[in-house]
Amino acid sequence: MLHGRARIGAVDADALRGAVLRLAARLPAPTEGSHIAFAFDRDLAAAAVALLACWQRGHAAALPASARRRHLGPVLARPEVVALLHDTGAGTGIDVARLLAEPAVGAVDHSALALVGPVTAFAPDGSVVTLAAATVAARLDQALAELALRPGRNVAHLCPPALPDALVPGLLAPLAAGAAVRAEAVGADVVVAPRAAAAALPGRAARVVAIDLPVDPPVEVPRRRALPFAAVAAAAGEHARFRTTVPPDHFGFAGHFRGYPVLSGAVQLHELVLPCLHAAFGPVAVGAFQDLKFLARIGPGDTVDVALRTVAADRCEFTIARGDTKCSTGRAVFGTTGTASP
Repeated sequence: MLHGRARIGAVDADALRGAVLRLAARLPAPTEGSHIAFAFDRDLAAAAVALLACWQRGHAAALPASARRRHLGPVLARPEVVALLHDTGAGTGIDVARLLAEPAVGAVDHSALALVGPVTAFAPDGSVVTLAAATVAARLDQALAELALRPGRNVAHLCPPALPDALVPGLLAPLAAGAAVRAEAVGADVVVAPRAAAAALPGRAARVVAIDLPVDPPVEVPRRRALPFAAVAAAAGEHARFRTTVPPDHFGFAGHFRGYPVLSGAVQLHELVLPCLHAAFGPVAVGAFQDLKFLARIGPGDTVDVALRTVAADRCEFTIARGDTKCSTGRAVFGTTGTASP
């Protein structure tokens, strides 16, 4: 359970406990096999609160290789993932860093908090490792014995906050022992750091735990091929409409993102919009794109329509839609300045 003298940065055990219970109350009710996804890239206290609240509510923790979209996207797409906790400031999910900044209300709740629970870790290569609560508990006991942590000791956690291999030595063991966790190595009794950073640390008496960071496998980029477009009947008010299907092996999906391929906005403009503008208006140069909105994902095998509507002699509005779903909209301004067509 959470030791009363535990601390992460400026957040003490009572504040951690209160935040965990507040967050747990906001999470959906657990179901068989339910997971909570994590996206933390800087806030150690928020990551710890998220992990303990996840377990307190009865969920497993789903830990992507990083908070980057290429790693997080495939995790969020899994049916067992029922919520997202993060420290990114994004509007989706629950921003735990903001919750920590909220003032505590009422007396301190000293309910016992479990420091172990099930974890599913997702590697960049798509492999998945599941750790039962008993396995996490065994690792916690081993870390407590090996690191000789006790109240008053300092642990420097220099890895990404929710990195699976760093969770036990960098967060759970200090919380259980009543030690303090911080983000700087100077004066620390134990340093948990990426292997490259650990090797660069100056000589010291501190115990160093070196962690291997996940590495993305190399991405083979398919050869760029122009998409085939077919002219289709334009709707009322449209100048022209074209249709194409984006093949699964399109170069725009390479590395963007593994397990959750999506056509980026830049690729949409160059591979979907520009060819249709040229087909409708001839070899015009595009000086700028304006009012761009990317509203829905375009994925492998999607058939999309590119509709063009002229609003002036030097500009044209466009819409990219997948059936009834509007994916992207914007305006192309013709001219010789800015970004020209390739």
